[in-house]
Amino acid sequence: TPQHVGITDHVHRDEQQTSVTYFQLKTVHVFDDATGSMRNVELVEQSTKSFQHDAHGGAEHANQLAADFASTIGTSDINWTIEARDVELLHDHARKATQQMISPVLFEDPILERRLLNAGAGIEATPTVAYLLGLWVGDGYHDSISFSIDPKDEELIDRIRDCGNTLDMDVAAMEYHHHTVPGHENGNGCVYQDGDTTVSLRSRSVYGNGVCGSMNTNDTVWSVIKDIGVRGEDGSKAVPSLLARESILVREHFLAGLIDSDGYVAKDSRLNATVKTMYPSVRDGLVKLVRSLGINTSVSREPEHVSKGVHHNASYTVHISGGDEGALASVLS
Repeated sequence: TPQHVGITDHVHRDEQQTSVTYFQLKTVHVFDDATGSMRNVELVEQSTKSFQHDAHGGAEHANQLAADFASTIGTSDINWTIEARDVELLHDHARKATQQMISPVLFEDPILERRLLNAGAGIEATPTVAYLLGLWVGDGYHDSISFSIDPKDEELIDRIRDCGNTLDMDVAAMEYHHHTVPGHENGNGCVYQDGDTTVSLRSRSVYGNGVCGSMNTNDTVWSVIKDIGVRGEDGSKAVPSLLARESILVREHFLAGLIDSDGYVAKDSRLNATVKTMYPSVRDGLVKLVRSLGINTSVSREPEHVSKGVHHNASYTVHISGGDEGALASVLS
């Protein structure tokens, strides 16, 4: 927000006065419906300091006091961060003067909701499907609504079961890559190792009829996966640009699913998360999506390499950061 300091003479309540107007970064307290508690929001507001002529020995002295005060106000631009959900708190003067430097997108086009309604699903399913879309981009199988999950991540598996119950879908979990490696843990001289768990969602009507080969063909969620742009024709994955103008609720749930499946969350001096991907289409779309929520993000690249005899393709790490009371905290809550 460019600083603008103005000095005016005017009458207020029958009192002649000289006033200084300027922009100031302030902290306001806002009730958060999601957490049921207050949170702090930094906003630029237009402030005014007035000097009454009668109280300060006349117009000349009041004008001098106003000029002296105005000289103490910094003239640098005010660089600050606001979340998309808080823009409505801005007053007109500050909103008109402020320039957007990165791209929180305030426009909301409920594309996913419309697709679900057209498919006969209720709008209450929208955040759940958005979460599953993000989860699928991270750890989903290319040809089904199935996810590769660490069997130790019981919380995530339970969350997928909750999603299934919400959508009236069956959830099946099956461990695979069950194997042993040389060691000294049992009588056979081998160490028993668990593999990942495949967690699959199936339409109850299809699953009940035992139709496994085409169980996702007519499924609403699978249709959305294929049609909304997260799955390419070659089975590749992407975060489509349209998600950056989706409803904020859908953006947050999609991002939560992606972080839960393919990300890592740390809370050091500030809350932050990372998502690793080999797909440029996921990298670019994710950066756009994160910034559309007013959250900071950057990208680092790990080149193709061989480590301990294993070939690794080039990959990208998307770094996502925000304050404890910010939009990222809302995504991860």
